Amino acid sequence: MSIGTPVRTLSSHAWRQLEGVVERFEQAWEEGSRPTLDDFLPGAPTVRHALLVELAHADLEYRLRAGETACAEDYLGKYPDLRGDRSAVLELIATEFRIRSGQNGGISIEEYAGRFPEYAAELRSLLSAQPEASTAPGGSSATGDPAPRIYLRGQETPAPPMRSGAEGFPHQAGRCTILGEIARGGMGAVFKGHDPELGRDLAVKVLLDRYQTETDLVRRFLIEAQIGGQLQHPGTVPVYELGRLPDQRPYFTMKLVGGRTLAVLLAERPEPGHDRTRFLKVFEQVCQTLAYAHSRGVIHRDLKPSNVMVGEFAEVQVMDWGLAKVLAGDRPGDEPPDRPRAAVGTESRAGSVVGTPAYMAPEQARGETESLDERCDVFGLGAILCVILTGQSPYVSDSPAELFRLAAQGELRDAFARLDRCDADTELVRLTKECLAVNREDRPRNAKAVADAVTAYLAGVQERLRAAEVERAAAIAKADEARAKANAERRARRLTVAVLTTVLIGAAGLGTAAWMLKNANQRERASRGRAEENAREARATVDRYYTRVSESPKLKAHGLEKLRSELLLEAKDFYDRFVQKQSGDPDVRFEQGKAYMRLANLTLDIGPQAEAPIYGQKAREMFEELVRDHPDVPDYQFELGITVGQLGISYRYLGKPDLAEQTLESALPIF
Repeated sequence: MSIGTPVRTLSSHAWRQLEGVVERFEQAWEEGSRPTLDDFLPGAPTVRHALLVELAHADLEYRLRAGETACAEDYLGKYPDLRGDRSAVLELIATEFRIRSGQNGGISIEEYAGRFPEYAAELRSLLSAQPEASTAPGGSSATGDPAPRIYLRGQETPAPPMRSGAEGFPHQAGRCTILGEIARGGMGAVFKGHDPELGRDLAVKVLLDRYQTETDLVRRFLIEAQIGGQLQHPGTVPVYELGRLPDQRPYFTMKLVGGRTLAVLLAERPEPGHDRTRFLKVFEQVCQTLAYAHSRGVIHRDLKPSNVMVGEFAEVQVMDWGLAKVLAGDRPGDEPPDRPRAAVGTESRAGSVVGTPAYMAPEQARGETESLDERCDVFGLGAILCVILTGQSPYVSDSPAELFRLAAQGELRDAFARLDRCDADTELVRLTKECLAVNREDRPRNAKAVADAVTAYLAGVQERLRAAEVERAAAIAKADEARAKANAERRARRLTVAVLTTVLIGAAGLGTAAWMLKNANQRERASRGRAEENAREARATVDRYYTRVSESPKLKAHGLEKLRSELLLEAKDFYDRFVQKQSGDPDVRFEQGKAYMRLANLTLDIGPQAEAPIYGQKAREMFEELVRDHPDVPDYQFELGITVGQLGISYRYLGKPDLAEQTLESALPIF
């Protein structure tokens, strides 16, 4: 391998071998040993030069940071091969300058111009763009204070950069150190870089060497950077800096976007309908980004799934604005004319026919650049939607020339047939066809119209999902209600048996009590004392019946309220007859007073509730009379207090708070 052979021409095996050697070399330094380059350089020429470049940079950095006296000449003198790689020499010198400046400050660029006169002009340009602070942890800032170095979670500490002797491979862009190449397109290459001041990785786009003297392409490259810098939207990639390399090629730095392209994600689907809602949400964000660009007078002209990046956290960004155009009447400056260039079917074209044929609007494929407007992007959006729904772009062919012909003629019969066969909603299919209309007048006016349509569709989907969920919940509730009703009926049947038993027992007791009361009346003339005793026993029997019926949880169950009321009404009827009995026996009158209170409670329970205080007041009067006639019987006094208290509670229950408070206060002195 000759000096300057591109690293990317190495085989994957050789590349892994090179990386492994550099890693072992650095590990030896970290462990405190003093490795030498010769111990790590292989004899095979296929990787020797590339590895020498890497190891020289790493060794120089470690030696300077360790406080040793080291300089670029140490390596250029010992390894003459390095002098044949001009870019490697410049970067080695720049590394020394950067680290020394950070450690000591005040290092003169002219010192290096004098040490390396053959590189003086390039060094003045390169070193003037170098940051003054060292990139080493623990280095110093321009003020002399320690420069902090923090790395957020998920941000790795940058490894020493991988260098390349490839033509056009830059090693420094402003203060950004180039770590390696990410991708290469028709007009430029994108590299991964690291900003040591902010501790972040970023992307560096550089114009290719062969276009450095082509004024129109240089201007287009600069316009791309300016457009990216002025489009401020979450869906566009922010541009940080625009500058020139030592060889005067323009570059710009921008956010390093992680994730995978929409093209890759769509290709991984088992079938086009899989996870459709997710991809429609991604598409909605693409539409919103283009709607913003259109509002700023910018059209993209190269919309396709591979130019849409989807991040790990569902962030969506539209990439590669290299073919973007500022619409006439919307730009204060001039834009270079489009130049004809060759095209590949799924790759972007540069020139009068710009874009990607498989996704290109007919007027764009025919080279009608001056009349292009937002509707060429609308066609591109329809093309992306076509891939989401059918799995294929609007135009499909293995021949780039055939793809170009299909695009120029707007031959969309196959695409429309595929759309008709897909299982997507009619609304989506209709929107896709409208966006893909051959005549641009038949398409939506701009990306905002498409975005609004997609947003409305997704909102409708959510509404239908909510309606379906409500319907499902209602069906479940109905089924649960049916099961609950069936269970209630089974419980009711079981309760009926228990209640009938209670009723029979209660009826027997009630009948016995009635018989006893009748006998008491018949025998009153013969034996008043015996009759009154029977009356008390009858009242006690009914009390037990009343308590059992009123407090039975079974009779309080749903559906048994009517039966409970009927049973309590029988007890009420007995108490009504019991209190009508005339007797001079104070014990019987005492029982009658308690019967009045039972009547008051029963009336509150089964009605009419307004009559409850009447019974309570009669009970109060009867107990007051007993207390007045028999002041030495404490039971009468106690029962009077209880009766007055219950009477006050009944007033409160009936919504008479003032009377209730007055009555309750009158009960306190009784006790």
